[in-house]
Amino acid sequence: MPHQRNIVATTLLIGSGVLALAAAYVWLGFDRSTYYTDHGTLQRDSADADLREVLWREPESLGETFDSELSEADPAIAPGGSRIYFSRVTDRGDTDLFVADRVGDGWGPARALDALNTLDNESDPEPASDGTLYFASDRPGGLGGFDLWALAPEPGAVPRPLGERFNSAGDERGPALGNVLDIETLIFASTREREDFDLYRAPIGGDSEPTPLLGPIVESNELAPAISPAGDFVYFASDREGGAGGFDLYRVRVLENGLGEPARLDDSINTAGDELEPELDLEGFAIVFATQASGRADTDLRRAVSREVVLRHSAMSRGLLAQLLGLLPWLLAAIALVMLLAALRRWVQGGALERGVAALGLMARCIVLSILIHALLMALLSVLTVKPIEGEGAPARSGTQV
Repeated sequence: MPHQRNIVATTLLIGSGVLALAAAYVWLGFDRSTYYTDHGTLQRDSADADLREVLWREPESLGETFDSELSEADPAIAPGGSRIYFSRVTDRGDTDLFVADRVGDGWGPARALDALNTLDNESDPEPASDGTLYFASDRPGGLGGFDLWALAPEPGAVPRPLGERFNSAGDERGPALGNVLDIETLIFASTREREDFDLYRAPIGGDSEPTPLLGPIVESNELAPAISPAGDFVYFASDREGGAGGFDLYRVRVLENGLGEPARLDDSINTAGDELEPELDLEGFAIVFATQASGRADTDLRRAVSREVVLRHSAMSRGLLAQLLGLLPWLLAAIALVMLLAALRRWVQGGALERGVAALGLMARCIVLSILIHALLMALLSVLTVKPIEGEGAPARSGTQV
């Protein structure tokens, strides 16, 4: 019987020590040497990082230039942000490309790109930094339905197809140019392997064949890619399961060893209709896209800007769970204290304390002593605070509103 009491008391003592350490761990929040990074040039220790939280504002119209009775889609902002290209359905029923220049905070009148428009369909413009304009068209001279074409900036130049490396017997749409992992890359949508669209990527230079962007082919449509200005995200439209409507906008982070998991943009952007053709502006803090309301045949262009936000609590919104979580360290510490007192009570009754200590082996004594010392240190650290020097307060939180 005394031996069983010793086993129970030792178990309670060790358990109380473990719970005390767990309470201190939750309470103090040990530094794990974590840091924040953009997987590029930015890396900052988590203790020194002043994070900002942003949300998308409600999308708004781009202005009267794009508020025609016809369908506008495929927005593409030229490098530097001074010009926007887009497609518009004409009175004839085909799709042509248009361009408008930035005027103040808005856009000037739209004008047709007569140098490349035909009686066929031209869509999906993508201006390059060297002045070349990439686009998709089903005009004669391609390999399939829609193919990718390019118009050089030289006077008198004519559009030319990109050739068999990028075009196929299927459809190729939505060319997107950008620097991805220090490689000038073209990402586009294609039906080369099945009836639905999938995203492919390939370096602009060289002769390597395009490869699927998102890995194994999935049972949904992925199209209309856009590369963020910093090359750290790829945005696209998809009708995969889990969306708010038909097509929704998604984005995937570019990592050093590949791509992260696609994440859907929130419901301030995505609706029960279709959201398509994303384009990034303001270094990625603004997005322009085409939207088609549920039940409508035409599309319109919208723009949303991300804004820095601050978290506020109302008196009734915190809830009982949040308050109980704040009491978790105290609860763990109380349980540990009760277990410790129970162990001591068993040992003290009938002079069992001395017999229990004598019965413990050297290793068990060291473990018990170590747990007691660490529990005491954690208790002291949890109540000690360092007072700020007179006149030195915490630095004010700073941040740039976008």
